[in-house]
Amino acid sequence: MPYYIIEEPAELVTFCEEKPEARWNELKADPDVNLAVKSNVVKKTGGLCVYCEQKLIKKIDFQIEHYYPKDPDCRDGGDPNWAIQWSNLYACCLGGTARPADFDGDAKALEDRVASRRPNHSCGQRKRNRKPEGIFVNPVQVKNDRSLYKYNAVDGSISPADDLDALGVSREIVAKHIETLNLDCTRLKGSRKSFIDALDSEFECMMESPELLSAMVDDWLSLGEDGMHALPFFSAILFRFGK
Repeated sequence: MPYYIIEEPAELVTFCEEKPEARWNELKADPDVNLAVKSNVVKKTGGLCVYCEQKLIKKIDFQIEHYYPKDPDCRDGGDPNWAIQWSNLYACCLGGTARPADFDGDAKALEDRVASRRPNHSCGQRKRNRKPEGIFVNPVQVKNDRSLYKYNAVDGSISPADDLDALGVSREIVAKHIETLNLDCTRLKGSRKSFIDALDSEFECMMESPELLSAMVDDWLSLGEDGMHALPFFSAILFRFGK
């Protein structure tokens, strides 16, 4: 999962100063602050879900994720107010629970995004109110030139990478992260495999032009002018085609 340092919106800074103990629903009720948060939080991950790395779709398959639970009852003494803390807010998909009607007849998008059964739900829908220590990887630990995962080209599954020591993350936590968030559900494995198979074809066509090949891979992994990734599954691309 990619991670970028994005400045806290001025609207949120002011809101937190004025209402340091506000709950999440209070923030959402303020249209200016809510819009500022939604517009900027997606840039932290380049427009990808912080967990499964699918591209986010505004108003259809998008929600704000709290890495630490936003419920005040989950706070330990001395904790900041995680409900409105900028460092705790990320962009996330709906984990397979988006409404089918919102996809307007796009059968492929519907298949990739919507799961009719809970075994194919993922991401925030599986994380819920769990405290993250010892279970989930904190996005701030991620380096954008290293993948947390190994990618299996046969079935689209992922597993902990071999060189996690460089990130200061244990294989056990990455394994729990994958399992608890259900990142290897059938829905996501199928989407990753179909996507990478398509990139494999492009890659093979460019094998005889190393310079163009390198530029193409760099483009796959780069942010656009809008601060967003054009392609999903950043970690799978990085593992499969990165240098």
